[in-house]
Amino acid sequence: MPTDLNKTQILENLEVLSEWLSVKYPDDTFELVVVGGAAMALDEFKDQTRDIDLLLPEILPAALKEGIAHVSRAKRLPPEWINTNAANILKKLKPTKGLPEYFN
Repeated sequence: MPTDLNKTQILENLEVLSEWLSVKYPDDTFELVVVGGAAMALDEFKDQTRDIDLLLPEILPAALKEGIAHVSRAKRLPPEWINTNAANILKKLKPTKGLPEYFN
């Protein structure tokens, strides 16, 4: 099972997720804010990352969880290939402040 994702793989996996969501949930929209190593890999500041950290959404909707699980199975990725760990850490560090207004 692959553990590292490069820029091409990150984009391919997000595209598969996007296509799956558009078929299964055509009336819904999903906005993802990618941070951490994946954001750095996408901007070519590093070669690869182990996962895709999301700042938003802070809590994954059921449809998005379902899509992530589908991509995980289809591409043989670890279940946490995309996750909200960064958002959870931020909430713990700044529990009273939350995200800056421009993220809402």
